Amino acid sequence: MYKLVALDLDGTLFNNESKVSVRNIDAIRNCHHHNIDTVVATGRPPRFTFGHIPEILARDYTVCYNGAQIYHNHDLIFEMCMSHDLVQSIIAYVTSQSSEIKMALESRDVIYSNFDMKRVWPDIESRDLKDLADYDHICKVIILNKATFDDGSFNETYQDLCNVIFTDGGKLIEIVDKTVSKLAAIEWIAQRESIKIEEIIAFGDDLNDIEIIKHVGLGVAMSNGHDKVKEVSNHVTASNDCDGVAIVLEKIIEDRS
Repeated sequence: MYKLVALDLDGTLFNNESKVSVRNIDAIRNCHHHNIDTVVATGRPPRFTFGHIPEILARDYTVCYNGAQIYHNHDLIFEMCMSHDLVQSIIAYVTSQSSEIKMALESRDVIYSNFDMKRVWPDIESRDLKDLADYDHICKVIILNKATFDDGSFNETYQDLCNVIFTDGGKLIEIVDKTVSKLAAIEWIAQRESIKIEEIIAFGDDLNDIEIIKHVGLGVAMSNGHDKVKEVSNHVTASNDCDGVAIVLEKIIEDRS
């Protein structure tokens, strides 16, 4: 019997217009009616999560920054930032590789970058990295131009200190504290709620979902997802534009009834 549903957003619960369909919302509401809780598990920062998800989800658990923050009913209840020295070391390392590497840091729900972010993501407001004075609250470091960044060499140097997460089909690199992952966050929530890992369903589409898809009771990949996610999943559902999440949840509730 499943007790918790973990939902990635982009490419999974969100359709290609970054919206949650009525059918998906109805399926989530029906899960709640049958005492199955939900948790959003995304790499997004809070500012691009709350306000973009239905309130029916925001009232439950929300995992941001790939697990660096956990919210419950909008309240921050867990946070794991990177150490000041580690962040400074990473910045120095990246800069030494190439001054052309595009890098951004997330701090207190504000993003600081060493480039004009609007040229890459027109809708994202950022501040100059030079204006960042406090390095004690960095949840995530982002590397955009993967082609010019030697992630293999980086892993050799920082593998015991960082968790390097690939998103956007492997084109984007996100660096967080070694203990941070979507799976670690879901396990933290499960322990808090006395839920076993095998009682959890997880939906995902990208490389940062692989770990959680592999370890929960039912790991579901979206048909539009990365092939590596599909390979480790228990089931492949329809695409994010065809209510793939709802299709699985409806069947689970039907079988339960």
